[in-house]
Amino acid sequence: MIKISFIILMILRLIIAIILVIILFFINNTHFLERFTLKNDGYEGYRMGDYLAGQWKSYDMKGEGMRIVTKFPNSICAKYYKKTKNLPNHQKWGNSRIISEIVNDYIDKPFENDIVVHLRIGDVLKIKDGKIIYLKHKGFANGHYGIDLQQLQQFCLKNKNKFDNFIFVYGIHNNSNQEPSKMYLNELRQYMNKNNIKFEERHHDNPDIDFAYMCKSKHFLPSGSNFSKQIQKVVEYNNNNIYKL
Repeated sequence: MIKISFIILMILRLIIAIILVIILFFINNTHFLERFTLKNDGYEGYRMGDYLAGQWKSYDMKGEGMRIVTKFPNSICAKYYKKTKNLPNHQKWGNSRIISEIVNDYIDKPFENDIVVHLRIGDVLKIKDGKIIYLKHKGFANGHYGIDLQQLQQFCLKNKNKFDNFIFVYGIHNNSNQEPSKMYLNELRQYMNKNNIKFEERHHDNPDIDFAYMCKSKHFLPSGSNFSKQIQKVVEYNNNNIYKL
């Protein structure tokens, strides 16, 4: 009788252990399951890159800049505001030293021989005649948001033996048509697999986490956006490597 009870107890413990492992797996991999169904309502209108770049230049407790700080009081933007509000005006925006200090509080970082690629997708992509079209912006070096897919594929193939892994980081705006993003990512995945190029995808519903992660890159390929520009400046500030297509 005692032996049977012991066996039952061990079986129950094993079942509980298996259930816990499954729960932990899904918690740690939720961003893969939600990749195209994320509802980032909690970060709607965050516009982190524009804020850090000083698009609104607001330190007087009003305007769009301060709306972001007050709406997201625990964010990188709010921490940045607190650290820079008493600095001279010319040091208040795009201050890579301050940003670098803030992101160091985040633990996660890429491996030294991985290259991190920021993919600006979502609302800046469209499909026309079966092809991906990029939203233009003359303020960026490549003339548009995002990274041209064919150029990115060629870069990955050329450098497949230079890096251990390609880390693609992206987010999708929940109010945009997701079909162009799906097409972009599917074509990229197929190309990487076909050419045996190691890669991972990274996407969190908290933009601060991915921003901090990218800022710590030893090797970084930016897209066209203020978000990416601020990361590039921090990577350069830390004497790490920037790659361009």
